[in-house]
Amino acid sequence: MKKDSEQPRISVIISTYDSEAWLEKVLWGFNCQTYRNFEVVIADDGSGPKTRQLIERMYSGAGPGH
Repeated sequence: MKKDSEQPRISVIISTYDSEAWLEKVLWGFNCQTYRNFEVVIADDGSGPKTRQLIERMYSGAGPGH
């Protein structure tokens, strides 16, 4: 298998709206992937503060984040 730097980088775009439980499961799923050369872009369509808090927690290293 090629090193991550030799494999194409991909972007994964996730759309969400007030679906914290679903979003958390999806992010954990991406964290478990063996292919690591990707970025996750979250398109939040005006969710409430719980979604923002989840995204910030995950991004800070308390959960999955790339």
